[in-house]
Amino acid sequence: MNLIKGEVPLKAGDKVYRLKFTTNALCELEDLMDMAFSEIIVRALEGIPKLKDARCLLFCACIEHHASEVTTLEDAGKIIDLATFKETWAAVVKAMAASLPDSDKDSTEKKTDSKKK
Repeated sequence: MNLIKGEVPLKAGDKVYRLKFTTNALCELEDLMDMAFSEIIVRALEGIPKLKDARCLLFCACIEHHASEVTTLEDAGKIIDLATFKETWAAVVKAMAASLPDSDKDSTEKKTDSKKK
């Protein structure tokens, strides 16, 4: 797994899933939860997570590497049962955070771009 690439491991039973939020996964997540990604992040960090949210997040985080085996929300729920809710929630939140732009990198790029002008 490569956190720099936004990949986070989740062990469920004998299998390790590679969770990653790509652009397509985030768009699917917005559709499933019927809210913007920025709202989803706020909701995830508010406090007590909802099971439905965890299941949607896990399902979408599996799209990049496990789309052929995690084809339904119910499949994601089975993974949560194997991994435990606590471990799943920690992994999907970490994967979400890893998908966000690095603010230090962005500010450095903006400074570099403004110097070029």
